[in-house]
Amino acid sequence: WLRAGGSLYTSPEGRLSPDGRISRVTAQIHRVLHDSPSTTPVVPIMLTYDFMRPGRMRAYVRVALPIARAPMLAPAKLDALLRAGWIAEATFTCTQIASAWLIERGPEPFTTGELAAAIYADARRLQSSGHHVTAELLRPAGALQAARSYLGWSARHRVVGRAGRNRWRALPQPTMHVPIGDVGYRRWPLAYANNEYHEWREGTADTRA
Repeated sequence: WLRAGGSLYTSPEGRLSPDGRISRVTAQIHRVLHDSPSTTPVVPIMLTYDFMRPGRMRAYVRVALPIARAPMLAPAKLDALLRAGWIAEATFTCTQIASAWLIERGPEPFTTGELAAAIYADARRLQSSGHHVTAELLRPAGALQAARSYLGWSARHRVVGRAGRNRWRALPQPTMHVPIGDVGYRRWPLAYANNEYHEWREGTADTRA
């Protein structure tokens, strides 16, 4: 199909991330490219989900620059370029920014306004350093609306609890231990989103065994 000029869509990691960090690239894409024309490009596509909000889950799709002549690259080199492309195109949403702030804040109570101000300030910092951020978070009013919806979802899912009038506190969360084949954002949303935030912000190398 590729030799006939067609294109394919595939998931090089083979599954959704179990813990929020980008999974290793499997051998599948390398087997496909092994018999592909030498000029075949690979285009990294990054999907981001704002999943700690009520209603229909919001998804953001960004397309990175093509990786030219992918079959000619060593597998490790292609894997590194794919990972770099995905991280460069990640979109920071309220889910990632608010969750990272909550974990850093710890059990100390906070108001909705404090969370909104933190979301807005971090969104502006991330944008100024070249990261992609959802547009609503770059306005104080939009950040406040996002904070309210995030807290509503988080209260229903026992991520936060009331600590007084218009005051909230992050609740203790179970240690993240994702069984093989499972996806951690369902039972460990806070840790999952925090892992996304730090991997995307720092672009850390994958050193997992």
